Amino acid sequence: MALDNFSLTHLDKFVNDALCLAIAERQGLEYGFVTIADDPFKDSTGLNMHIVAFNK
Repeated sequence: MALDNFSLTHLDKFVNDALCLAIAERQGLEYGFVTIADDPFKDSTGLNMHIVAFNK
């Protein structure tokens, strides 16, 4: 079965990641987001290189 090698440690990591993302989303919705770098550089694939933080 595919889940035979899946341990609780992996599950704990997924739950922790999901919880952190949910908290970050809630804080962002409440306080808003700002980006550090008004005109960010782009990497070779076109992805903006900036930092997103809470506007608090």
